[in-house]
Amino acid sequence: MKALQFSPDRGLVLRERPIPPLQPGGLLVRVMAAAICGSDLRILRREKEAAPGVILGHEVAGVVEEVSPSAAGYSPGEAVAIFPSIFCKTCLYCRRGLTNLCKNKRSIGYLLDGGFAQYMAVPPEMVEEGAVLKLTGQAPWTSRALIEPLACVLHSIVVVGPGEEFFILGGGPMGLMHLLVLLKRGAKTVFLGERNPQRGSMAQKLGGNKVLVFNPLEKGLKDFLGEERVDGVFFCARAMELMEEGLAILRKGGTMNLFAGYPRDTRVRLNPNLLHYGERCLTGSHSTTLSLFERAAAVV
Repeated sequence: MKALQFSPDRGLVLRERPIPPLQPGGLLVRVMAAAICGSDLRILRREKEAAPGVILGHEVAGVVEEVSPSAAGYSPGEAVAIFPSIFCKTCLYCRRGLTNLCKNKRSIGYLLDGGFAQYMAVPPEMVEEGAVLKLTGQAPWTSRALIEPLACVLHSIVVVGPGEEFFILGGGPMGLMHLLVLLKRGAKTVFLGERNPQRGSMAQKLGGNKVLVFNPLEKGLKDFLGEERVDGVFFCARAMELMEEGLAILRKGGTMNLFAGYPRDTRVRLNPNLLHYGERCLTGSHSTTLSLFERAAAVV
């Protein structure tokens, strides 16, 4: 089979590899679609770690090709999406229900071979914990591969909490997913900061008069929105220089989520009074949970 392996020196290398063997209790999946995550790009830029020689790709959907006799409940030909992580279930975070923050997490596309290949062996631990989700309906494979990133968006929105008005920085795929989910959940207005006219136009088409798009490089956040305007802020792009403004446009008690990842040595200076006197929350969201993955599959 063809596979894209990660090389620390050469980036992604297309290689011919044997089809991985079926593990006892595991599955062999024929990959139909695997999406490219921003995390994959960060691995190639050496901002995140991945095992040398690993096959990247953790946003995967495919068809069950072969089933181990001890992997009950699956049959060849079934459409599946794969939740990408195995949790230890014993660390402090797992015991507290924060499985996405597991200290000993193992994920496909990082430590385990992922979906940038024609076939993928799903280890028995993933089968046992229900990480291989059977899919129904007629959604395109390309949409099914977006179940995992959509689940990350659902987690992000849970972290920020309810509200009526929101601001999203960045109108790429993840920013637009935030936009769609917020509107589906009843947001009255979503402001989008995006410098690319095509992405801004796409957001406008998706949201109609509930979406207001502006270029944050031409007009600052406070200049466009005014202070204490929105209930939640999502940074789906880096723009460290806009973080303090992002806090300033939050209503008191609101939450700003750093959804996008940053290079290792990133440092930001902020006015702490925005947090102290306004009881604003500055947080991040990382990955997602299996229950939200299941919810995302239902949405797709």
